[in-house]
Amino acid sequence: MEAIWKFPLTLTGYHSVKMPRGAKIISFQIQRGVFCIWAIVDIGQFEEDRLFKIYGTGHEHEKIEGEYIGTVQDNMLVWHLFEVTK
Repeated sequence: MEAIWKFPLTLTGYHSVKMPRGAKIISFQIQRGVFCIWAIVDIGQFEEDRLFKIYGTGHEHEKIEGEYIGTVQDNMLVWHLFEVTK
């Protein structure tokens, strides 16, 4: 059985998120001031930890790591979400 679930994130650092195995991310947006990922999940699957990082436009980093997921705009700031593989 499938469903679309929402996973809230915080702005700083790495984010370990428990999702059913094989979850397919379909959106990254801000809802009521909270960064969120939406994913299609198979609710019968065991959960696994997935790791994400948010980078701000113009912010300097040693290395931008991970696979690009999406971009959101928050007032005058722009944020980019990447999934980091372990």
